[in-house]
Amino acid sequence: MDGRPARLRMATDITRIKDLEREQDQIERALRQSQKMEAIGTLAGGIAHDFNNILMAIMGYTELSLTHVQEDSRLRSCLRGVMNGAQRARDLVKQILTFSRRGETQRQPIQLDIPVKEALKLLRSTLPSDIRMVQDVASTGLVLADPTQIFHLAPEIGFQADGSRQWVVSDSPPLVAVGVAQMRPIARS
Repeated sequence: MDGRPARLRMATDITRIKDLEREQDQIERALRQSQKMEAIGTLAGGIAHDFNNILMAIMGYTELSLTHVQEDSRLRSCLRGVMNGAQRARDLVKQILTFSRRGETQRQPIQLDIPVKEALKLLRSTLPSDIRMVQDVASTGLVLADPTQIFHLAPEIGFQADGSRQWVVSDSPPLVAVGVAQMRPIARS
């Protein structure tokens, strides 16, 4: 200016651009996680279907064997044990198939703490090892629900816990706290 050297400085605030990039990254991770869960559901459904066919053969042959064994026989007791185990496995296969298909739900009165504890076992195995999990599941009341849908919550809780790590400013490991409390029934009018 006026024959003297001058410097021209320009600055651009890119905060919004960086925020959008982080948001896009988070959406892409959510999409990848959703695709993984869909693939796992498809795989689980195929395995469960095959396993169900095997179980039907086990149950059929066990029933047939029971007709040829004396009522007070030790073998009969063992065969009943096989049948009970196969029936529990069949129920588990139903849960897996419902999960993989996202099929129709069958609500029934259930004690919520039991499926929640099972779902949390699954959740613990999917969380990174540096995420702590604390659970307070003490409800003994009955609720009208589909137990299989409880399992749908576990991967979602895990994904949310893992995704929220970028917002945690702490040296301590991230924490997932899950609780089920006793609630009073809602009065119907």
